[in-house]
Amino acid sequence: MLGIDYQYVTHNPACTIVAGDSAGTILMPQTLLTIWLPRGLQYMFFLIVFVHYTEILYLCRAQIIDIANNMLLRNLFAVCLLSVLCVSCIKDEELTWEADITDAWVHFDNGDWSTFFYQASDTSAVINADYSSSIITFNVRKDIDSLLLTALAPQFNITEGATITPASGTVLDFSNGGQTYTVVSPGNAKSTRTYNVRFSPQVLPTYFSFDNYYLDDSGKYYVWSDYSNDEEPDWGSANPGFALARGTAGIEEYPSLPDPTGGVDGGPCVKLTTCDLGAWGTITNKRIAAGNFFLGSFDLSKALTATLQSTLFGLPVNFKPVRMTGYYKYTPGEEMMDRSGNKLDTEDTAALYIQLYRNHDADGNYVVLTGENTADSELRVGRGDVDVVPTTEWTYFDIAIDYWDEVDPELLANMGYNLSIVCSSSKRGSYYEGAVGSTLYIDNFSVIVEE
Repeated sequence: MLGIDYQYVTHNPACTIVAGDSAGTILMPQTLLTIWLPRGLQYMFFLIVFVHYTEILYLCRAQIIDIANNMLLRNLFAVCLLSVLCVSCIKDEELTWEADITDAWVHFDNGDWSTFFYQASDTSAVINADYSSSIITFNVRKDIDSLLLTALAPQFNITEGATITPASGTVLDFSNGGQTYTVVSPGNAKSTRTYNVRFSPQVLPTYFSFDNYYLDDSGKYYVWSDYSNDEEPDWGSANPGFALARGTAGIEEYPSLPDPTGGVDGGPCVKLTTCDLGAWGTITNKRIAAGNFFLGSFDLSKALTATLQSTLFGLPVNFKPVRMTGYYKYTPGEEMMDRSGNKLDTEDTAALYIQLYRNHDADGNYVVLTGENTADSELRVGRGDVDVVPTTEWTYFDIAIDYWDEVDPELLANMGYNLSIVCSSSKRGSYYEGAVGSTLYIDNFSVIVEE
């Protein structure tokens, strides 16, 4: 019988393997597994967890091949796999080390939220399902009187059993910036997480130079921001998903990167490259990761189970875009292939488009389009696509946005529409079709708005 002790230990994406004579310890992202098995069977157990931790499988590939050639160990592996599936062999999960704010909202006794916010849904802050950000922002009106922010009492849901200081519902002054909250995990008092909670207008600019970029908290990949505080990115990419699939990749191996001096004017630009997903991609039939870049954010919690839903396209705006200009250059990779690795007799193409859509459904719920519905949602009102052609020189584009539905002026004034700009080095990348090495450079986007 196989015994497993499971305990959440860290948000650190680093991965370490320690194999002893009688037990093996695998330190994975967010997981500590202690496996009481002979050394050989430890490696067979790696096969059970490789779907989410393929990098471990890849590191141990030589040992796994040797073991797989031994029929006796094959049979023993089948027994071990059956044991893993038996819940009676798994001990109860211990107290988590997580220290997350899972929900944040403000309540108004008189129900008059309109003085503070554009929409009723803005009374709840948007928090990614993977709880990756330590900044929580309530998007207030651009012209709000700062005196209204001197006595607010945000409320929170946190990890079960955790504690938060100051307490949920404490009245604080947010007129001079954010306030700091500390969450302590129930599993270890030394495991804490600090949040900055703020009430501020998030006004999206209409010009994007892509000059402001920095490494995320993990230090593994880059993020971009056009806001005054560079801690809050407004551009998303699939870099977090790539980090999950290829945890040992270096910073410069990621699909979405800055090029510090390659821009039109000699400054920074964005470089998007279709990359090989390695062993994990081969096993899961998801062989490539297109370099993508979009207004919005990436939901890591859905990266492996519902990939198309992980890209959250668009941010609220109070202006109507009519055209977009900018620069690109594009080189397709040598060999186009489908998700199974079969060669396709076509050339890779890039995607670059701008779109406006209503950001609330009929019931008043805030909605963000994803890779699953960005092309056909009934909430869309207008779109413009750039016809990207292969070129090694910076190429200027100027596209008009084609509107098939009226834009409601009142709804627009109250941030009732989202603007999405999406770029990808492989147009079919969301379906894991593309050519490794396809590279799209982008720079100096301008959105021309209706006066």
